[in-house]
Amino acid sequence: MIAKAREFRFRGIGFRIGLLFGAAAVVGCDARPRTLQVRDAWSWPTAPGQHDETARSTAPAEPGEELGPGVAYFTIVNDTSHDDRLVSVRASICAVTELHETKQVGEHMRMVPAPEGVEILAGHTVEFKPGGLHIMLIQLHHDLLAGERFELVLDFEKAGEVRAVSEVRKP
Repeated sequence: MIAKAREFRFRGIGFRIGLLFGAAAVVGCDARPRTLQVRDAWSWPTAPGQHDETARSTAPAEPGEELGPGVAYFTIVNDTSHDDRLVSVRASICAVTELHETKQVGEHMRMVPAPEGVEILAGHTVEFKPGGLHIMLIQLHHDLLAGERFELVLDFEKAGEVRAVSEVRKP
């Protein structure tokens, strides 16, 4: 009887050790697909009837008159093993988009286009935010109103198209 109890105890320990190593192997193996993701896309509302980059008017735009620009921000998470580059962005609510970065030029902060795109290193996160990288939304089809949502299509060299929905938020 004592021999059977010892044998059972050793088998139980062997089983437990096997479970422990098996669980460690599963935890160490990340089953999530490695992807490039766009998160938390948002935009500021535009002033009603905004007509150019500097003036904010409450008067509606005249027929044929272009509305001023809007802006879009988001976070890109590159959870892949290779570097990528954001080369362009399209938005459903405007005719033209431009990748920009706010930089110190002399004594002033300036928005500088980034026509070569934005590099997204493997395993890194890049935040498009006020005072830094952002997307200019040019020739808006209508004012951006708080609560509105619109689609962004981001084009990457390697990942291709990645879609996101931007929410217009009040400041």
